[in-house]
Amino acid sequence: MPTYLYDCGCGYNFEQRAGIEDRLLSCPRCEGAARRRPFYREQTIRTERVPVPVTETEYRFEVDKRALKGRGWDYDRALDHIRKNMREDAEGHKQLDVVSANANL
Repeated sequence: MPTYLYDCGCGYNFEQRAGIEDRLLSCPRCEGAARRRPFYREQTIRTERVPVPVTETEYRFEVDKRALKGRGWDYDRALDHIRKNMREDAEGHKQLDVVSANANL
């Protein structure tokens, strides 16, 4: 059974598990008739086209982009930040300079 919100004429509001047909219940405070509140569900409609990842690599890329966005980073901004803080060692290997990357946040 779902939980519904009910309002009573005495001003008391309460939640109660009830069947879908139970529109009137007795108020636990004053024993009067309490009416179930109307239930409205918000709907959002997407108007933009969203690419669907096909391969595992594309899927991981999208997951990483969403994780960055959840931390407050734009993907392009994060990529620029990483590129600016890449250093090449004596052997020619590129590595992220973590100290300068953290200092430039």
